[in-house]
Amino acid sequence: YYARVKETVGGVVHALDQRQSFHMDTFPEDLNKKVTLIKYFKSYLGKGKVKDVEVVTCTPFKMAAPVLLTEPNMVSDMVYVKRWLLTPEAMIFRLSNKCIQVCFFDKAEVILSSETKVVTYTDAKGKRITIPLSQAPTQSEDIANRLRLTKDILSTLINNREL
Repeated sequence: YYARVKETVGGVVHALDQRQSFHMDTFPEDLNKKVTLIKYFKSYLGKGKVKDVEVVTCTPFKMAAPVLLTEPNMVSDMVYVKRWLLTPEAMIFRLSNKCIQVCFFDKAEVILSSETKVVTYTDAKGKRITIPLSQAPTQSEDIANRLRLTKDILSTLINNREL
């Protein structure tokens, strides 16, 4: 678990992430909600099927070399899931780096990066392409349809304040 700790140095407040380790069966009471969500999420993903819908396995990110926990930027650069949501069309993740990842149930995937204004699209067969968001709708009809669906889902979630 990474706890956000505020520290004052020379009159300036700094926020630091401090790593704390706990076993899933023995943890502080203030982490009860987080542990419950992790257990629920783990059991959901471990079932393989929910309401006769196959659980989507998103494409894993592969680094050239493994990151060591002792590296100075390890904690500050760590990307994690801030929010997730299951819709009839897909599983949606809002990540800490402000990216949105949409994993469709046919194994296609859309990753939107607001900072770099690019979209990474993986089709149902696993072919991946990263292109500027402005060019994505003209790249292929499939990408345009997925982006339209993603936009509709995100608009609904934002209007309902769910994401």
